[in-house]
Amino acid sequence: MDNDEVPERRKLSGNWILLLILSLLIGGVLYNVWNLIEMLTGPILAP
Repeated sequence: MDNDEVPERRKLSGNWILLLILSLLIGGVLYNVWNLIEMLTGPILAP
């Protein structure tokens, strides 16, 4: 039973790492898109 549990834990840890990286990438993209929209729709700064 011990031999069967180890690969499952490794698969789960691998999936968690992939999910963490994916969530960071999605969050970064959404943050940058939101800032781009804010810059384009915001008031133009006039000196």
